[in-house]
Amino acid sequence: MYLESQLDLLLAACALVFCDRNFNGEVPVMDLNDDDKQLLAMVNRELQTYIQCLNKARIRDGLRTILNISRLGNQHIQANMPWKLIKGSEEEKIRAGTVTGLSVNISCLISVLLQPYLPNTSDEIQKQLQAPDKCNLILDQFVCFIPPGHKIGQGGVVRTLKTAKADKVKIEAEVKKLLELKRQLSLVKGEDPAPSSGGKGKNKK
Repeated sequence: MYLESQLDLLLAACALVFCDRNFNGEVPVMDLNDDDKQLLAMVNRELQTYIQCLNKARIRDGLRTILNISRLGNQHIQANMPWKLIKGSEEEKIRAGTVTGLSVNISCLISVLLQPYLPNTSDEIQKQLQAPDKCNLILDQFVCFIPPGHKIGQGGVVRTLKTAKADKVKIEAEVKKLLELKRQLSLVKGEDPAPSSGGKGKNKK
């Protein structure tokens, strides 16, 4: 579907993989600065437009606002580069946590806005975020429903399934999703992406 092809996976990759790798799968504390507050203001503007579109049955325009919110989140991540900040000073690490926490919550917002259009995609995002039920509200102001300390992460899903000795096919499906998220994050960071096939073999010469 068009919307699925246009939604950049960077936001989800940062929210899930980066959080899992660097914050033990827990949403970090968010210490918002002026840039973050400006981002929230722009997200709120798109959110209010989205609500107006739904009320007036302007379906295509509603889809456009979702894409705009995704784009805003992606641009914020690329501008801040948390994968570099996390290697720096304590202040930079805190900044990396803030950017990651915001990406988690914007991903959650997108999952809610997607419900009328792509319910399966919405459910999948919320499953990976382990989003609380209370997030499934469309308010006229963006609210960070996923608080610091909340446990998320595709990696956690995989580990839980393995511990529970779940069906091998189900585990492989979740591993494939995790590898694809890691591949997307690697591409953005300018690294050589890991294969998304789920195989253990390496093609290094």
